[in-house]
Amino acid sequence: MTSSLPSAYPTFPGFKPAAFEFLQAIEANNNREWFQAQKQTYHQDVRDPFIAFMEAASNRLDGSGLNLRGGKQSVFRIYRDVRLSKDKTPYKTHLGGVLSYSGTKKDTRGVIYIQFGIDGGFVAAGFYQPGSQQLGAIRTAIAESPEEVLNLAKALSDRGLPLQATESLKRMPRGFESFANSEVANLLKMKGYIIRQGLTPALWRSHAVVETVAQFAHSAYPWLAFGREALANARLKH
Repeated sequence: MTSSLPSAYPTFPGFKPAAFEFLQAIEANNNREWFQAQKQTYHQDVRDPFIAFMEAASNRLDGSGLNLRGGKQSVFRIYRDVRLSKDKTPYKTHLGGVLSYSGTKKDTRGVIYIQFGIDGGFVAAGFYQPGSQQLGAIRTAIAESPEEVLNLAKALSDRGLPLQATESLKRMPRGFESFANSEVANLLKMKGYIIRQGLTPALWRSHAVVETVAQFAHSAYPWLAFGREALANARLKH
């Protein structure tokens, strides 16, 4: 596939077998005592290489016009928030990070999320759990430009990247009842908008994962751009 993305910058060589071995081991030993004893191994074989991957992906997209970047500051911690969870295991068994407009984890203007795990993981783009105002802004943009959104959704689907809901309402959201019989009714019911592509373990063992993520970002970006414009227009109105 040919794209307008710039040529590769300093590369990520791929994860070594030790990274997969660590993630497999933490599934069987998900406790503080074991992790503390293996913390240096975690940093050396898993966390630091993942940061290197995020930096390589960010560099790969630099100059592409996609406004997506990340690095150490956009990688999530391995510690789980167990306060409201029935699962009290303290550690995640995967690593995750985002490429965002600001290069941070807290950016709400649409992100590329990358997850690395034993099964390979995935890369996703979109608006995962937008707040009520953000969701309203995206829904308003969909209602105002239904043909544009349908064409965009079709183009993504044709590339094998269908627009998916993180969760959907059974009924039309308040204020959009008149669109109940429209072609965008299901899109308006969505409570989050995600495009997703799987990443194989073999891909993570190679520097090619950087290019795969970059090409995904390039393909998915029109949806991020649509959502970002919707959010910007909503802010201007207020």
